Amino acid sequence: MANARRCGAAAHGGARGQEAAGHDQYPRERDAARGELSKPGAAAPVSGGAGLLQAKGGHVAVDVRPEDDEDASTETSQLLDEPVDNNKSAKAKLDLETADDQELKKKEKAATTAKTSYVAPSVVVFWLSMWFTQNIGVTFWNKKALGALRLPVTLTFVHMTCNTLGAFLYIHVYRGIERKPLKPGQKQLMVYFSLIFVSNIITGNWSLGLVSISFNQVMRALVPAVVVVLSMLILGKSYSLKRKLSLIPVAFGVYLACTGDNSCTVLGFIITVVAIIFAGLKAVLSNKFLSGDLKLHPVDLILHQAPLSACWCLVTMFLTGEVETIMNNWEVVPSASFWFILTGIISFMLNITSFMANKVTSPVTLCVCGNMKQVVVIVMSILINHDVITVQKAIGIVVVSIGGVTYAYISTKETMGQSTLPAPTKTKGQTQSA
Repeated sequence: MANARRCGAAAHGGARGQEAAGHDQYPRERDAARGELSKPGAAAPVSGGAGLLQAKGGHVAVDVRPEDDEDASTETSQLLDEPVDNNKSAKAKLDLETADDQELKKKEKAATTAKTSYVAPSVVVFWLSMWFTQNIGVTFWNKKALGALRLPVTLTFVHMTCNTLGAFLYIHVYRGIERKPLKPGQKQLMVYFSLIFVSNIITGNWSLGLVSISFNQVMRALVPAVVVVLSMLILGKSYSLKRKLSLIPVAFGVYLACTGDNSCTVLGFIITVVAIIFAGLKAVLSNKFLSGDLKLHPVDLILHQAPLSACWCLVTMFLTGEVETIMNNWEVVPSASFWFILTGIISFMLNITSFMANKVTSPVTLCVCGNMKQVVVIVMSILINHDVITVQKAIGIVVVSIGGVTYAYISTKETMGQSTLPAPTKTKGQTQSA
């Protein structure tokens, strides 16, 4: 019996030794805990005061104190032979820090935007006044230039040359923006766009030489309707019913104004309609370059297309006989050249002021000013050029103006509403599959 007891004690001691060797990191804590846990209902403190291990009915329960949760979880895992996961708390802390950083960045960005978005009233008045006067001036001075020498293609050539030089100076000398290169397919599209662009200007200038300014301005109120139709046919865009219905008063007002104008000829009417169609095509393709995948700056777009448009004009000048007309009327060329060059410079300045006015104001403001400009041009044309105005034409002009303001308000409101919509977020499955 004594030998058996000694063998059992030795075996028990050997087992204890192997266990201590296998867990040499915490021998005293394990021995103390197991010694105390062998007593029913006893509780042993874990080293460091991190928590309590309670044994009741053969089950072990852990009571961890909040202030030492990391140490308690580590030591408890060691006592229960469980793997230690120190990354959970670190990850939680990192997530909290990241969230705080993002919130701080949002507040800083909002504060910066509030500071930079403020524009002095004097700056707004300056750019709007420049845009307004240049927009009106280029219309009357084009009419004056064509009155001195009726060469619409030559006038367009001068405009394209001035725009090329102005855009080159703005980009390469003033360094206002950086240029974006065009891909081969985009270069080919730019050639077609330059042809449409120059056709729009040629027919527009030609129309000014054939019809009154008031008639021209009333007819150009149909450009938004043409843009809507062409955008649906070419780009596959869709428009709300409210926006489509707002174009009906514009069309009706144009009908009243045109049928009430007895000074318009058939040729002038046809050329004006063609000019409106080209203006719509130009607007659709301009939108593709300015807001599509390429997103060109307006001045960069000018430098891409203006030289090509000038080449188209030069060829057309020979085909239409305008070069021969210049040679045969050389005595009036010096006086007409002043108006031609003046309108060319103003046309480029108008592109810059349009960009700046849109930058310091809002699209709604610019749309309202555009409709105001149209009314002012018509009134000034009646006062300066003594355009004939009838009651029916006056009613048509009023209806066109009201319809134009309504359409501008609805379209701008819808566009701004779409731009403020949140971008679609990827789901977890989509992110993983990507």
